[in-house]
Amino acid sequence: MSEKINNSANGDVASADKNFAVDSGAGENLDWYDIKQAPFKIYGLMRSVDDSYFIRLPEDIAKATSDGVAWLNKNTAGGRVRFSTDSPRIVLKVTYDPRTRFVHMPATGVRGFDLYTDTAAESVYTRTFVPEVGEESRKGYTSAVGELPAKMTSYTINFPLYNNVSEVLLGFEPGSRVEKGIEYPFSKPIIYYGSSITQGGCASRPGNCFTSVASRALNMDHVNLGFSGSGKGETVMMEYIASLDMDVFVYDYDHNAPSPAHLAQTHERGYRIIREKHPDVPIVILSKPDWTFYEIDCTERRNVIMRTYSKAIAEGDTNVFFVDGRSHFAACRDRYACTVDGCHPNDLGMYYMANSVINAVKSLI
Repeated sequence: MSEKINNSANGDVASADKNFAVDSGAGENLDWYDIKQAPFKIYGLMRSVDDSYFIRLPEDIAKATSDGVAWLNKNTAGGRVRFSTDSPRIVLKVTYDPRTRFVHMPATGVRGFDLYTDTAAESVYTRTFVPEVGEESRKGYTSAVGELPAKMTSYTINFPLYNNVSEVLLGFEPGSRVEKGIEYPFSKPIIYYGSSITQGGCASRPGNCFTSVASRALNMDHVNLGFSGSGKGETVMMEYIASLDMDVFVYDYDHNAPSPAHLAQTHERGYRIIREKHPDVPIVILSKPDWTFYEIDCTERRNVIMRTYSKAIAEGDTNVFFVDGRSHFAACRDRYACTVDGCHPNDLGMYYMANSVINAVKSLI
């Protein structure tokens, strides 16, 4: 039997409600696999030069951009691993740097993984690999999901939105088959660039970040280059993004620009760097979601972004789309119910943001 970890602070809830207990899968006789090896395929991430961590962009680019980007580069937002198995149980064992902990975002989003079941047409949420309570002081944790189909099934596991991850092992019932997963139908990904909101703050689990929701709905691979407090449209970053193969670019760093003046100096320039290398790629331009009529700064920022878009249209660019941030939560009766702090979207806010991106991409593609 698997060890059940009591994940309530007072020790009472899990004993009364089994849904609050965390199955660590500890002590089981399993076949273990390193996800860096075939048949597993990793998306949205690469390995550091010394092979000690997963990273989102080359270390030299991250360091040349800013200290913030260099620090956040190890956060695994947007990372995924795909595979197929007939094991009725999957156990995840992760080794990571345990420093990331937030008071306004669940541990399941910050350092948890979640599991999706894949078909050629869609990817559907199945279960969450839940971190153990108190594991912040340790270099990782083990978590299990069971009651899975005992037949060949394809899966995606999403990586944490904020924690650094060095190694991931997956355990399967002895004798289970483990094979490659389903490939994305499009060969090139969506590239997202932006702030903490793009990185995933404050989704309750990785699959609920708007970048993941939108990419799943479009059945497309993606790369998450959201950097909390550090997405500032630097030339070195925009040139790196322009060097990537992509099917769509989502441009969303309004929140991290220190001022409207900074945005004016960098936003159109960034658009032109991308467009020069990718003359036909759809570009979706977003302004920040917590827009309010009562702040002049919000209006000035939105106007700067609108100018980039308007000039692009005037010059004949038919593959650009502007999403006004004030419209993200327009369908919600209480727009502040869409955030955890008036700024960072919760799962509801992420859902509305994803819909904005989905509609924009569909209109261009």
